[in-house]
Amino acid sequence: MLGIVSALILIGVVLIILEILVIPGTTVVGFLGLILMGIGVYLSYTKISTTIGHYTLAASIVFFILILVISLRPKTWKKAMLNTSIDSTVNYIGDDKNKFIDKECVTLTRLNPFGKVSFENEYYEAKSYYNIIEPNTIVVIINVEGNTLIVKPK
Repeated sequence: MLGIVSALILIGVVLIILEILVIPGTTVVGFLGLILMGIGVYLSYTKISTTIGHYTLAASIVFFILILVISLRPKTWKKAMLNTSIDSTVNYIGDDKNKFIDKECVTLTRLNPFGKVSFENEYYEAKSYYNIIEPNTIVVIINVEGNTLIVKPK
């Protein structure tokens, strides 16, 4: 029975850690972890002994406080945060959209359906309505929607 109690509490602790660090926002996993910990403590009191129940309750509280302290430290979240930023830009097309229509350009990335193309040594966002277009493919601009060139394979 002690193994079952230990397993319930351990699974509860793992679920709470997952809730805090991996899948925040769902709260279902965290509640399930708390319920499993509570069941483990209850079983230790009722099926084993009061003394073991006290030890189990104390250990569960210590584990829970330890999880809270570790998860609330800024150092923990710095490891989980994305520290990179995107500094690339795509050129603005402007009002003269006719200079693009029926002109050729080359895909720089895979268009699936969006990607980048090179037109007159400038990079633009492009979209393919027809199919996936591989990089380094010559395409023809058939339309301009907003700031996106609509292309098809040549």
